[in-house]
Amino acid sequence: TCGRIGYMGKAPGTNGAAVGLIAFILLYYSVYGVSPIAYSIIVGLVTAMAIWICGRAEILLKERDPSVVILDEIVALPFCFLGLDSMLQSGQAWWVLILGFVLFRFFDIVKPWPINPLQKLPGGWGVVVDDLAAALATAFTLHVLLFVVALF
Repeated sequence: TCGRIGYMGKAPGTNGAAVGLIAFILLYYSVYGVSPIAYSIIVGLVTAMAIWICGRAEILLKERDPSVVILDEIVALPFCFLGLDSMLQSGQAWWVLILGFVLFRFFDIVKPWPINPLQKLPGGWGVVVDDLAAALATAFTLHVLLFVVALF
């Protein structure tokens, strides 16, 4: 629940995404230049821990994918910006970050196919993997939009 943040307001997923965006910005710009392998290992370990923690949270809260658990959004946010290093290092980074946040929330809320069926995975897998898929859909959409914008 990231302290009490998951309990604040009517949109805990948006709170989690905001925390995830802030964490991503702080992490990305503080470790930029770290080898992609090291960064991937860190993100992979954090994601694995989130799957375990979210699975435990379901048990402790006695609820399937409890909305107050926002670790899934926090962990998924960095995946929204895969392959966008050149944009994140440009003067245009701010709009890519904002658009990524908005697109992520759209895909996380609407859950178009194939994202929705992923929620049915057992335990923490179902909590986290649908958010990872929403983040990957966001990254894909950002790449397409940037390609289209570059044409003009």
